[in-house]
Amino acid sequence: MNIRFKSLFPLAPLYYNPLLDPHPVYLALGPTHADRCVAYRDWVMQPIEASETKTIRLTLQSQHALGSERFRQAIEKQLARRAGPAKIGRPKKELANG
Repeated sequence: MNIRFKSLFPLAPLYYNPLLDPHPVYLALGPTHADRCVAYRDWVMQPIEASETKTIRLTLQSQHALGSERFRQAIEKQLARRAGPAKIGRPKKELANG
């Protein structure tokens, strides 16, 4: 399941707010609020794969943004600093005209 959400709190089993509009993917988890909460909690509680855990750790250790290239570029623009790995190697020399 690939669900994008802003917060786990509104989707938690003991919380219900009629003022919030749940995402359609969340609504598809079950016919009732209780069913959706159980299904969502079960999904959230699944263990993370070892390879994904390794990626998260390496990204945190190197202080890079974890996400798509588009996300990384947006973070770099907002922070005005690099948010991903630097280019490897020396900068290319400019050829002198003459």
